[in-house]
Amino acid sequence: MGQGYDGRATDAWSLGVLLYALVESRLPFDPHPRMSEAQRTRSRLFHRIARIDWEWVEYAGDEGDHQSNPEKFKQAGIEGALHTTEGLLRRTRNRWTMKELADYEWVKGGVAVEGGIKFREEFVPTEVSETSPES
Repeated sequence: MGQGYDGRATDAWSLGVLLYALVESRLPFDPHPRMSEAQRTRSRLFHRIARIDWEWVEYAGDEGDHQSNPEKFKQAGIEGALHTTEGLLRRTRNRWTMKELADYEWVKGGVAVEGGIKFREEFVPTEVSETSPES
């Protein structure tokens, strides 16, 4: 799509895909089971990914973002999976950051790391000057 690469944002997206797959036993951008053959042909995988076109299947509802049914998540005891997945499978500007993910209570309660989750400091090099040194 010609956008700059942000590894952490991409990792957050990938975690959303994995969590969705664990909950639904399918990948979020696979053709929806209710799609007709004509829709499957017109709606290519990379188009669905670019449009962020996904839906819940087993946990589907009648209303809401991505057609979720929060009551089904509550009954299964995985409400946090609903909020986390929907926080991660979004466009970059609206997607949860890795810090937001790590601070989310459902994630904090499920990831037991002594001292909490820590992020390493990243070295960001200064921009290299385009002028050459004079002799």
